[in-house]
Amino acid sequence: MQIELTELVDRMIGTYTAHGDSGIDHKAMENLDEVKKLVYHILQKLVDNANQRDSYEGSVADIGKKSYDILIECGEYVNEIEGNK
Repeated sequence: MQIELTELVDRMIGTYTAHGDSGIDHKAMENLDEVKKLVYHILQKLVDNANQRDSYEGSVADIGKKSYDILIECGEYVNEIEGNK
């Protein structure tokens, strides 16, 4: 059985969604701190890559462009959430 990376991360972090039960939700609040660390870590790496999207080295530029596209997609997703208020 092969486990997906996202499933592995979820298992390692634990629940971080609201359940309406203060006993479970308290732990979810704590786990959100770990989610924040992970998201910021990944975002920083994507930003570092994206800043090299105009590199003269083809593979560096390709990774930079793909990272930039991912960041743009994430921004659009956040903007979509903001628009649904």
